[in-house]
Amino acid sequence: MKDVINLNDYVSGGYFVTRRVDTPSYSSSDLLPSRIFSASSCICDFIPDTWAIEWSSDTRERRLEDAEKFGLSEPELKKVTKWVTSRFGKEVGWPDVCHSLHVARAIVRDFLSPDMDVVIFGMALA
Repeated sequence: MKDVINLNDYVSGGYFVTRRVDTPSYSSSDLLPSRIFSASSCICDFIPDTWAIEWSSDTRERRLEDAEKFGLSEPELKKVTKWVTSRFGKEVGWPDVCHSLHVARAIVRDFLSPDMDVVIFGMALA
């Protein structure tokens, strides 16, 4: 008999929006595909992140550089920043977590190009 997963046994760690990246050279090509995504900010970039929060200490240049990774222009960055900041602590957490799948999907739908290779993934703890 198969084990049944009871979702009540897990606590959501939130949802994340990122892009696939080339597998780092230090990783085993025998174990991983050529493109991956990760929950690690050392490997992948996220939206939202500190660059999309008005009061963070990120410089204008850093914000523009990070927004560009998601195809966002400066006017689009301003819209994203306003949207994320207004939801921080309620629907968005520090620095890059969405508290619901609905919020993660809204970011993709409202701010990112439909042809962008983005991934929404959730994390949970037993």
